[in-house]
Amino acid sequence: MSRNYHVIGAGGVGSWLLPALVKLANPQDNIYLWDGDTLEPKNMDRQLFSPSDIGSNKAEALMRKYAQEAACNLYAKNEYFTCSKVDLSDSGNYWLRHDKDEVVLFGCADNHPSRAEILHVCDRDGVCSIIGGNGYTDADGYYYDASYEGTPCDPRVYYPEILTDRTGSPVHADGCTGEAQKETPQLVLANMWAAAHMLHLLWYHVLGGIAESLPEDMKEHMPMLSRNSAYMFETVKKGDLDKNQEARTLD
Repeated sequence: MSRNYHVIGAGGVGSWLLPALVKLANPQDNIYLWDGDTLEPKNMDRQLFSPSDIGSNKAEALMRKYAQEAACNLYAKNEYFTCSKVDLSDSGNYWLRHDKDEVVLFGCADNHPSRAEILHVCDRDGVCSIIGGNGYTDADGYYYDASYEGTPCDPRVYYPEILTDRTGSPVHADGCTGEAQKETPQLVLANMWAAAHMLHLLWYHVLGGIAESLPEDMKEHMPMLSRNSAYMFETVKKGDLDKNQEARTLD
């Protein structure tokens, strides 16, 4: 089986995710890097690029950086990902999609509008996603597929601001003016942690086949959200999210 990975956002988190992903991928796999942004000197303290990449498109720079050591195929998309630009249900398109189980969307962009777009594509096309985010010293990663829509395991349920926060988006006019244009400071460790959370969930839910092999009475122990602050690391399981939703309903 070949898989198609879409890394959406090739900056802070994406640049730390890719070095491990190219080693986990099989030779027949495809990795598509999405980013319309240009690398600037201010990015270098926390993003995994070479000084010679400054002034280049981030997706194209990462493709050049890892093309030779990657056993799989790498493609760069010098544009921002939106649901209107992809149709993963079209088996004849250039995404080389053959089955929904072969597509994984990695949400590495640092804004909620992008995350909402990714989740919409999952629901529309029946594919899965692993989304990461971080602040200065905190980070998280969470798994989602269309079977969880509207349930306690839907990120839009436990992170409802995904649907309401329009700031920070380079493709939505109401999100890229004034203060929203200023990049939130991020410690390099937070980018690395977010990528690690996402890769753990990839192994558990997709590559390692662990989630698929669990008996029904063990499903509550599946990790759905992995996160940390400067003080602690935490794994939030499916059963935890179910109980949290029940408690909110009772309140």
